[in-house]
Amino acid sequence: MARTRPKRSQFRRRARAPTSPRLATVFECLACHLHSVRCTINRDTQIGQLSCERCGITFACPINHLSHAVDVYHEWIDTYGHLDTTSTSASTSSAH
Repeated sequence: MARTRPKRSQFRRRARAPTSPRLATVFECLACHLHSVRCTINRDTQIGQLSCERCGITFACPINHLSHAVDVYHEWIDTYGHLDTTSTSASTSSAH
């Protein structure tokens, strides 16, 4: 006698959970404009560090348990932008 085929309901595939996209750890440097800035997170000391492999700029800031590398990078952008605006406002006020 021929073997009967199993019903398809017996072979259901498990549904995979959707994977979230990985966040970047390499970013563009504000000084040399190359993608050479690496961010590292040290959860033990709660410090995020950023360094450019090309021009050698370094930055460190405190982090919390929710922080990622992109948060350290944006903190650096905020700090770097604040320094740029204060230096340009000081140079324009001295030019008058």
